[in-house]
Amino acid sequence: MQAKQRVPAIGCHEKKINTSFWKTGQATKENGRWAGGVVPPNVWLGPNTLITGDLAFKRFHSRVDKALLLGAHCTMDGVHFSVGENGRVKIGDYCYFTNVVLLCELELKIGQLCGDWVEHHHRDTDFHPIAPPRESPMPWPVRPWAKGAPAPP
Repeated sequence: MQAKQRVPAIGCHEKKINTSFWKTGQATKENGRWAGGVVPPNVWLGPNTLITGDLAFKRFHSRVDKALLLGAHCTMDGVHFSVGENGRVKIGDYCYFTNVVLLCELELKIGQLCGDWVEHHHRDTDFHPIAPPRESPMPWPVRPWAKGAPAPP
């Protein structure tokens, strides 16, 4: 069994990822809101937090409890939460993201007082297999071993 590795937080104030809002247990589902509809049941928003954009949760597939924790006073304007079935995303207080894509398969942490804008991607995976398949769908000119040359290691 492998030991679980600590996932480092990204952002300006990494050590303050456990904000006072989450430590005090004041998180309720009624704190923040999503302007595009009803927030999924495993999403927790801090007070005065706003999510805009109709496609924010289009690729949100997480089944874990508290899969998305957004701190207090955050604005997620046009952000896409692309979270896998076992993924968790935690974002601290006072963060402002505009048109950012958050790709997560396991765990993604972003600290307090962070801002990011247009077309940035934050991810914990590259979604590629560890080893490429031996039988490649590429045409033979692209893969020289198709004409008898040895395959790459």
